[in-house]
Amino acid sequence: MNLLGFIPTGLLIAAFGASLARRFPRTSLSLAAAILLVVYGLGITGAGLYSCDPGCPSQHLSFDGMMHRVVSISAFLAGILGIALWARCFRSLAAWRSLSRYSAVSSAMALVFLLLVGASEQSRVFTGVWQRLSMMTMDLWCAIVGLRVFRSAAGGVRTA
Repeated sequence: MNLLGFIPTGLLIAAFGASLARRFPRTSLSLAAAILLVVYGLGITGAGLYSCDPGCPSQHLSFDGMMHRVVSISAFLAGILGIALWARCFRSLAAWRSLSRYSAVSSAMALVFLLLVGASEQSRVFTGVWQRLSMMTMDLWCAIVGLRVFRSAAGGVRTA
C-alpha cells in the first residue's frame, strides 16, 4: 500500500496542487490554497515512506511510527484547510462558483472524520474507517475539481 498507493497518490496530488496554482488567477488566497494541497500531497507521500507501527498505537512509537503520525496529521490538516480556501476562491470566480459549496462541505466533512479519528484513538473502534473517509473525501474533491479543470481546458476556456 505504501509504495504503490500512498507514494504515487501523494505525488500526483502535489502535482495537482501545483497545477491549480498555474491554472487559476494568482491571488494570495489561491496560492495559499494551492500550496496547502501540495503539502497535503507531499504529506501523503511521507506517510507512505514512514510506515505506521503495527496497530498504529498512539504511544511508544518507533521513529518511523512517530514520523508517520506527524506527517499524516500535518498532511490532513493542510488538505482540509487547502480545500476550505479553494471554496473561498471558487466563490469569487463566476465560472467556478458551483464548486464553492461542494468544496466547503468536503472540507467540513474531512475535518469531522479527522476529529473522529482522534476521538476513537483510545478505543481504536473505527479509527481506520474515519481516517480513510477523511482521505477519501479529500481525494474525491481532487478528482472532481481535476475533471472540471480538464473539461474547461479542453474547451479552451481560461478560468480567470
